[in-house]
Amino acid sequence: MFGNYKAEEQYEKLTKLVNLLGIEPGRIGLEWISAAEGPRFAEVINGFVNTIRELGPSPVAKTNGVLESATDFDLRNYHLYECLECGRCTGDCPVARTNKFSPRRLLSRGISRGLGEIASDPSVWECLTCRLCENVCPSDIPYSELNIKIRSVSLELNVENTCTHGGVFEQISTLMTRPGLKQKKT
Repeated sequence: MFGNYKAEEQYEKLTKLVNLLGIEPGRIGLEWISAAEGPRFAEVINGFVNTIRELGPSPVAKTNGVLESATDFDLRNYHLYECLECGRCTGDCPVARTNKFSPRRLLSRGISRGLGEIASDPSVWECLTCRLCENVCPSDIPYSELNIKIRSVSLELNVENTCTHGGVFEQISTLMTRPGLKQKKT
């Protein structure tokens, strides 16, 4: 039964994604059909094909795969929807070892809730942007780059933020690059 629950969960995510992209919901479907139900399978497939014919060409095909929706924030450019949910990113994440933070969970929220919701989520500030998650990701999702972009949107929305490391690394960089700073070589 676990596979069916997983399929249903993925279908719900796909439904939200299709809605986010402005694609008609009739272009996807989920049916539970046993291998012994050949005639029912043929009926469902024929009905689906007829629905697609009635809908006509895909809006994605009309624009060479690039939709003109501002709400999807070009998340497609970050391969967000290619996440295999293998959990390798969370397994290697140093923050996940001490917090309830998970790169995979944040990606999943981005798909299901959209940019506004994910940019308002304080967990985007928990990431160290160390890129360890990217080193093990089989889908090559540029998580750190995406997280930095989401943080910029978060700042535009005036969401309160606190980095996991409290901005220590930025402070050190600022101190070490001050104009007029002389090195003490001994």
